[in-house]
Amino acid sequence: MRTLVASGVDPGDIGVLTATNRDALSLLAALRAADFGVIELESYAGAPAPLVKVGTIKRAKGLEFKQVLLARVDGSLLAPVAEGLDDGAAEAREIARRELYVGMTRARDGLWVGSV
Repeated sequence: MRTLVASGVDPGDIGVLTATNRDALSLLAALRAADFGVIELESYAGAPAPLVKVGTIKRAKGLEFKQVLLARVDGSLLAPVAEGLDDGAAEAREIARRELYVGMTRARDGLWVGSV
């Protein structure tokens, strides 16, 4: 985040997205503690402001950011194939991968994916 801002990216052009509300709240707290101005996507009405937008991928549908940071991504979703999954688990994985794709396509100029 600091590198992006130091390189001239306006904090208002950055979206920090994650899969769960719980992770979004945790990221909001961490960014506030690091002295970044932030706004929750749930409160964001589309008005330009120099605040980092933070929320879930689902909440970001239809939005676009110059830079997107996808935080706390399940690393197994990045593998091309998952071996040994039953039908239900395979379907759940594919749904999660589609959601991840939605998050990735919110980025206009740059994308960072942090996996756990």
